[in-house]
Amino acid sequence: MFRFLPIILASNLLSTTHEPTKTDILFVLEHPGETKDLLLVTEELKRSGRNFSILALGTAKTLVDPSVYKKEIIPYDTAEIIASKISPKILITGVATEKQKEFLNRFENTETTTYAYWDNPEPNGSVAYFTEALKTEKAAKYVLLPSQYVADSPEFADRPTSTKLVVGKPTLEEFQKTVENIDQEEILGRLKSITKDSPILVFSGTYGKEYEKAFALFINCINKAYWDTQKKQVIFQIHPSSDGKFEKEYCEKHLGANVDYIISTRDVSQKLSIEEAIAISDLFITYNSSSNFQAAICGRKIANVIPDGDPYTTSLLTLDISMKISSPESLVDSIQSMRTLEVDSIYRYMGIPKNSVQLIIQAIDQGLKNN
Repeated sequence: MFRFLPIILASNLLSTTHEPTKTDILFVLEHPGETKDLLLVTEELKRSGRNFSILALGTAKTLVDPSVYKKEIIPYDTAEIIASKISPKILITGVATEKQKEFLNRFENTETTTYAYWDNPEPNGSVAYFTEALKTEKAAKYVLLPSQYVADSPEFADRPTSTKLVVGKPTLEEFQKTVENIDQEEILGRLKSITKDSPILVFSGTYGKEYEKAFALFINCINKAYWDTQKKQVIFQIHPSSDGKFEKEYCEKHLGANVDYIISTRDVSQKLSIEEAIAISDLFITYNSSSNFQAAICGRKIANVIPDGDPYTTSLLTLDISMKISSPESLVDSIQSMRTLEVDSIYRYMGIPKNSVQLIIQAIDQGLKNN
């Protein structure tokens, strides 16, 4: 019996040192924006019977449906462990987090071709997201960009042109169709306190100290502003990564009693999707949310609340598509402005290609061909 013990131990040792499983594509997803975009790509890949794997981190865990991607979801969560278990020909990550950069760095000197997907319509900004995103994208061989506007920005000037692939943003076209098909009367019937008798303002939230300052400015503006209807009404659309506690407490303390408002979070009965909020809006307002971009794509009148001295800007302000709110008077001007947008004008202004899903798959296929 003892004669066979070393053989058994050797067998066990060999069974734990196997070669990594090969896969064509590994997606590492975390931030809501990148995840929603790239899931449209994975849907098409799955329909076509393609070979790929998905690692869902953070918020992406709530967006990647395990019943749909039962075979594709991988249970590991660190770059080192995954590199020992899986050998992808293509790695595609978002750019939102340090952890995604770790994956790009880990696979840099391997046979894997790495891509960073930049989902934000802006090339820069004053919030921490952009600081991390610009570091992360530099770790990838290729960057997938939403528009020619972003590709031509100073932030990407050091990248060789051949590594900047303008592929659009997959959710834009789907988003546009969804908003166009929404029954506004049904939504207003649900909300009850919000009516079309007065301009419907939608304020789309984000998070962070600078955002909180902008939010406080907006509350001050709406309290002091006056326009030619008796009713003031606002829908506060809370960011998916936030619970709305800050906005709720601030409104309870500081918002005027003459303002009807709804705080739309994921856990309230009057929850609105961002598509529904845009559909019924007369003026769509934010500080630094990319939902302003979505509203502009749908032809809605848009504005950014920017406190005096705040360096934040946006391509929509630069291109004079969005209006700037920094006082009660500028809020009124924005509400009363006759400015309109053609539904497809943003595509032309910013050089955004359509058929984005197919463009991303073409980039993947070219990478597989060259691998």
